[in-house]
Amino acid sequence: MTRSRCPRCGHLWDYRGSSTLYVTCPGCYRKVLREDCTVYATLADEVEARIRDLASILGLPATAVTRRPGDAGEEVVVCLPPASTS
Repeated sequence: MTRSRCPRCGHLWDYRGSSTLYVTCPGCYRKVLREDCTVYATLADEVEARIRDLASILGLPATAVTRRPGDAGEEVVVCLPPASTS
């Protein structure tokens, strides 16, 4: 099972099939190339990717986002710079 996101409608689903060429999105029912779907091994991978995208938009360095083991599994940690006091 792999996490997949439709490049057309953005629907996220757990793909359980075996096709390597085309898959049908359960959100819009369109056939899309398998390689065009963003695939995440786990939900934590997707969360980390989205947080990294946001950090990049905010101008934070790539090292600002890290993963570490936590009480309930892995945690994604964002180290923000200190707030300016001007």
